[in-house]
Amino acid sequence: ANGLSQPTWVDVNNDRIPDYIYAGDMQGNLWRFDVRSADPGAWRVSYFEKPLFTAKDASGTALPITGAPEFRFHRLGGIVVNVVTGKSVTSDDFPNGSRTNGMFGIWDKPAFAVIDEATDMEDALPRDLSDLEERELHNVGTDTQTRYLTGDAIDWNTKLGWYFFFNVNSEMGLNNLTIANDQVLTVTVSPAPPKTGAATDACSDTPVARLLGVDPITGLPNGLLGTTDVEEGDVTTTYQLASVAAVDQKARIGNTQVGAGGNGGDPDKADPCRGGSRDCTKVISARGEKDLSSNLGKGRIFWREIPGFKTN
Repeated sequence: ANGLSQPTWVDVNNDRIPDYIYAGDMQGNLWRFDVRSADPGAWRVSYFEKPLFTAKDASGTALPITGAPEFRFHRLGGIVVNVVTGKSVTSDDFPNGSRTNGMFGIWDKPAFAVIDEATDMEDALPRDLSDLEERELHNVGTDTQTRYLTGDAIDWNTKLGWYFFFNVNSEMGLNNLTIANDQVLTVTVSPAPPKTGAATDACSDTPVARLLGVDPITGLPNGLLGTTDVEEGDVTTTYQLASVAAVDQKARIGNTQVGAGGNGGDPDKADPCRGGSRDCTKVISARGEKDLSSNLGKGRIFWREIPGFKTN
């Protein structure tokens, strides 16, 4: 009744050797494996063999993790680990309206390393949604593919990450996460809308696909997917989009396109991603490609010490 997702390893001391390995499972657990020792016999499950976090919806239903996590180093130390939930392994998995899937960013805090009692560790680790800062998805009008997020800034003195739930029945994330343009990106799927007999009905039962992207640290978008203006009373507010329509559910995300040739495989067409720019992300599917440019510039994101680094 369980299985481990594809793992993601992290090198924390820049020796190009994994120190920690993160992986989710079908019961919603996010595990950390400590492989720092040169002796494989000393490798172990971190946190007294308990998960770092267990993904659950608001009703307490466990949310399966089947894709590989992603991560970014936190400016206060430690690592923020991102996971998206969903499972499509058996015929009962999709569609499945019995749980509300979502996306999570969990701070693997440096302070956990000095806790030496199992009960103290259990008290310190994120165990409830209240330990995380909530974000909420909103549709742009009646469009369930184009959406934005609302939520407050995170007080890292009291919170250990962020989360939001999908707002479409049976929507889930099944792919490995990708970080590009300072956003953690994935493609989510939900069932095709029911047929109404109208002339506007799609001629296919293909699931609805959405490209979703947020900042891995804050859980809020940065403009990569565009913006939308929302009128709230007499006030118009501009929001960064968190999801847009994807070409199809098999789309993959590439952020290294050096020498990839012209757009769509045509060498005569200019391809903004060809040079491998940090500001360009390519979404590739069987039915076409989409280039995303964030225009973020090249500013420093944060400082991080590089142990052993020396200059003359």
